[in-house]
Amino acid sequence: MNKLIKVILFLIVGMVQAFAWGGLRGDTLAKELDEAVLNRSFYLQQREQRITQLKDMFLLSKISLWQEYEINHQLYEEFKKIQQDSAIYYIKRNMEIASFMKDTVRIYTSRLRLATLYAFSGMYRESEGLLRSIDRELLSKEQKQDFYEAYYSFFSYYSTNLDSFEYRKQLDLYKDSLLSVLDTVSYRYKINLAQKYLAHGQARSAEKVLIPLLEKEERYNPNFAMITYLLGDVYDMDGRTDLARDYYTLSVIADIKRAFLDSGSIQKLALNYCESGDLSNALKYAQLAIEGAVTCNIQFRMNEISKFYPIINASYQTREAQGKRQLMTYFLLISLLTLFLILSLAYVYRQMRKISAIREELVNTNARLVKLNREISETNDLLGQADLRREEGLPRDLDL
Repeated sequence: MNKLIKVILFLIVGMVQAFAWGGLRGDTLAKELDEAVLNRSFYLQQREQRITQLKDMFLLSKISLWQEYEINHQLYEEFKKIQQDSAIYYIKRNMEIASFMKDTVRIYTSRLRLATLYAFSGMYRESEGLLRSIDRELLSKEQKQDFYEAYYSFFSYYSTNLDSFEYRKQLDLYKDSLLSVLDTVSYRYKINLAQKYLAHGQARSAEKVLIPLLEKEERYNPNFAMITYLLGDVYDMDGRTDLARDYYTLSVIADIKRAFLDSGSIQKLALNYCESGDLSNALKYAQLAIEGAVTCNIQFRMNEISKFYPIINASYQTREAQGKRQLMTYFLLISLLTLFLILSLAYVYRQMRKISAIREELVNTNARLVKLNREISETNDLLGQADLRREEGLPRDLDL
């Protein structure tokens, strides 16, 4: 009985997942994504307006160092997904303020944020140096969560171009450490648990964690973007390419609407299109991913893109070359058919002229025959009259 209930619940979850979010699928989602890409500058402008408003607060007189610290933190939040250099600048300034005020908690908080930014930007030595400078025993429970996540991010970004058992071991170690200090009912715990399942190829276990989370989220908020990204990974791992594309698309739309230039979802979407044979869309989104990574100065993203972009570009160029060869073949065939048609028309024209000449000759011959018949008829008439006169004159001659 319990097994039957589990099967029914699993089917219900599958149906919810299949028809989630109002049935937006396939072409409808693609159109919504195209619209979001077209309006990208509008969303970026909204973020720039928020940044300007925050910077204007520095102009206010008599703001305290802690007020500046909070403004810097908000600016860091605005910049971290669009421009790493600026985000680093404001976190460094907060480190200076925290050091000046001798606030150990804020010093460690700023170091952890800066370490993650350094890892994002490819400054791995600086990132590791900051992490090593932090005494884990002095951290609060919340800071330990950030500490383990920062270390996990460091090894994750650093190992982008490496396939080492040692690095994978370190990733598992810090992921487990992070999970051990998180509240098991929290969103953060469940997301990290799903990531762990995915790292070990357990797509169905990750799905069971993520689907209930998705049902609680409003469309296109930050959590929605992360959940749909991971669900894309779930269905990609499970071989359901179309469903994976739908969730990657939802995640990309969420990132664009929040004016995030750095988006792992765009890379995954580009790869998905490539694997599906849609090289035009694959190249379009790969170029969008490159633009975002370069603008944000996120080194590990550029490392990831460098793996697959040449493949997509080469495949696209190969297909374009094949298309051009096909067009040339079609052009030659059409040219040959056109030449054959012209020759056929010329032949038909010549034959028609011959037929016209024959028809004209027949008409002339017929006219001559008619004339000849008339002349023969007239001659016959004359002969008939001559015979008649001869017959009339014959009795007279006999009488004489």
